[in-house]
Amino acid sequence: MSQKKTEKQTKSQESNEQTPKFAVVDLKGTQLKVSEGQKYEVNFLEGEKGQEITIDTVLLYANDGEVVVGKPYIDNAKVKFEIDSQKKGDKVEGMVYKPKKGYRRKRGHRALETRLLVKEISI
Repeated sequence: MSQKKTEKQTKSQESNEQTPKFAVVDLKGTQLKVSEGQKYEVNFLEGEKGQEITIDTVLLYANDGEVVVGKPYIDNAKVKFEIDSQKKGDKVEGMVYKPKKGYRRKRGHRALETRLLVKEISI
């Protein structure tokens, strides 16, 4: 029983030492928690594959226990993204049905999405 406790304690101590650097950004009205090297799918953004985008609307920045919160944004903080791909998302279907009238209509659409790769978070 004591062996299990020590394993849990060492895991929690390791996780406290290695906190990853992340930021919360405001991207077209959506708040997104991002960390370096990760890919995220967001609503469509103008641009082509390989193009770099810099966002300066950073709401929160955290690195190794240091947390900076903006009011509402952090001055001089930037997150650099690279557009990884532009594509259409999954199909969303809607159905309209009126009972006892024989009226049915099925419609659908596919929203455009952009996949972003986080290159750098700086403050």
